Amino acid sequence: MGSNLSCVFCDEPMESRDHLFFDCGYAKEIWSGLSRKIIRNKFTTTWSAIQATLLDASLGRTNLFLIRYSFQLAIYTIWRERNNKRHGDTPLSHSQLLRNIDKQVRNRISYIREQGDKNYDGCMKVWFDTR
Repeated sequence: MGSNLSCVFCDEPMESRDHLFFDCGYAKEIWSGLSRKIIRNKFTTTWSAIQATLLDASLGRTNLFLIRYSFQLAIYTIWRERNNKRHGDTPLSHSQLLRNIDKQVRNRISYIREQGDKNYDGCMKVWFDTR
């Protein structure tokens, strides 16, 4: 009772999972910036279709890793920004969030490399090619 149920990013009357991930224009920009060039013709902003894409082995090991990790970071980051704004903070722009997520992905790839895992050798090249 008395809670504001609208989206904090776009004022859509009802914030739902599907809206926040990734029908909202703010979140859609983030997801698109992370994934569109990796999954090309399979790009979507529909929750159920994204779930299917995350399980699609035809993307190959590298692309599947990148899209899964990007998805995880997008969900976490958007949810954190949502909560920050609900509690009075000024949210970062979608371009600032994309830069932060990009750095986290590059750091993760670098860490995997340092651990000597050769299965993901092409990740950094693919990631940079899709930026």
